[in-house]
Amino acid sequence: MEEKAFRKLLGKSLKGTLTDEEKGKLLEFEKHLLSENQDTIFKNNTHKEDIRIDVQRRIARRLRHTTRRYQWLKVAASVVLLVGLSVFGYFRWYTTSVDRFRTIALETGMPPEKVILPDSSVVWMNSGTILRYYRDFSARREVILDGEAFFEVKKDSLHPFSVAFGDNRLEVTGTQFNIKYYRDEPSDHTVGIREGRVYVRTAEEAVSLERDEHLKFAGGSRIIKTTRPFPDSGYWNDGEMYFDRTPLNNALLAIARRYNLVLQYKEIPVPVREQDSKVTASYKTDADIQDILKGLTLITPYAYDLDTEKHLLQVRPK
Repeated sequence: MEEKAFRKLLGKSLKGTLTDEEKGKLLEFEKHLLSENQDTIFKNNTHKEDIRIDVQRRIARRLRHTTRRYQWLKVAASVVLLVGLSVFGYFRWYTTSVDRFRTIALETGMPPEKVILPDSSVVWMNSGTILRYYRDFSARREVILDGEAFFEVKKDSLHPFSVAFGDNRLEVTGTQFNIKYYRDEPSDHTVGIREGRVYVRTAEEAVSLERDEHLKFAGGSRIIKTTRPFPDSGYWNDGEMYFDRTPLNNALLAIARRYNLVLQYKEIPVPVREQDSKVTASYKTDADIQDILKGLTLITPYAYDLDTEKHLLQVRPK
């Protein structure tokens, strides 16, 4: 099947206008792709998982450029195999079941979404976040996080609740906490506790955290534990962005993610970005991006150029 015909059928599938004959063609093509390409797509299970996360994140962020690295047929096969024909598209957010997991993704540029898990636990997902959990959740209360989420865990002492993020795992029976773990922002991986107690296990050690305690992953196996009040309203889950002595680069990444922008530095070396001042500020859900940038211009040594057509935010010296 030619790419043009494949895309046409996918478009009709998303609109629900496929005829029975076209459904048959699409399913046959799916079987063909899997049988012809599955062995060459994945090197191992780790490679498969990396591609799964990458494909889902690209879909969630409305990026359309995966063909630069793969032949289009193999890309199509990867997408079909990983996320299914029914979710091959660009949605505000989507859910799908793959293997033993159910996946929920919230695209960049969207406000936080509230998700209720099968055990009645509540998860507030920040934009650009992917959450996966086992379909038999009642027997195994475990989720996998790529992004940022605030959890309100339903208490159940017989079934501990755990969150896997990267090589780390957080375990609780019932509490409230925030995890920030965007894979493409390794300098800003954090855990914060609002209520109760959690245990965070890294590749090197296990750490106990209680109310108002925070954990920052400082690169490699090094972690930093601090204590400071967890805001009553949360850091962002009510839609408001809240920065408390946050490094400027991390604050800009969060702003760019919320407003669906690509952050680009111009004539500012990486060491300078990493040593920038801290930002303490809060922004309402409906805050105008231009007002935010005007305020940052006053308190930072940089100017900010916004290209709304290209969804580009450039940072340059004043």
